[in-house]
Amino acid sequence: MCNPRKFVGNFVSDHVQLTFYLYRVEIASFSKIKMTSESSEGKKVTLKSCDDVEFKVEIPVASRSILLKNMIEDVGETDQSIPLPNVNEKVLKKVLEWCQHHVNDPQPTNDDDDSRRRNTEIDDWDQRFLNVEQDMLFEIILAANYLDIKPLLDIGCKTRKSRFERRMNGPKTDKYNELKLFFNYLAAL
Repeated sequence: MCNPRKFVGNFVSDHVQLTFYLYRVEIASFSKIKMTSESSEGKKVTLKSCDDVEFKVEIPVASRSILLKNMIEDVGETDQSIPLPNVNEKVLKKVLEWCQHHVNDPQPTNDDDDSRRRNTEIDDWDQRFLNVEQDMLFEIILAANYLDIKPLLDIGCKTRKSRFERRMNGPKTDKYNELKLFFNYLAAL
């Protein structure tokens, strides 16, 4: 008869070893991240969406993402693309459009996280940019979270919240009233 504790112990040990191996393989592959030098446009990095579409992006634009900025700083120049397994082509294109528009904005600091979230105003360009279908807005929020682009995450969440509030303040139905009570209860916690 199989000893369940021994099986779980072996499984955990094997899982840790496999995770460590995959981490080493991932580090080795990231050590070859693709960066090319263009004469007039400066250095570029190649990003690869989950559906294998590659985007050549200037490093300051890609650096709006803290995740990408850290990867570029840690690895340096190489000839492979950066895989982004959680972002598809359509969403990555939108996120890069936002990063290009905000390339000269200052990076947020960790000190002002709460005040930044509360006081973030959505300017006209961002309102037009986020005037997309609900599913696309949700995908942009997920991508901003994954790529660690705090300002885009903040305005995406604020836009979602304002859409929800408009819907809640619209025609009243029992379902909407239940949701409003539920979320007001959560906010009070």
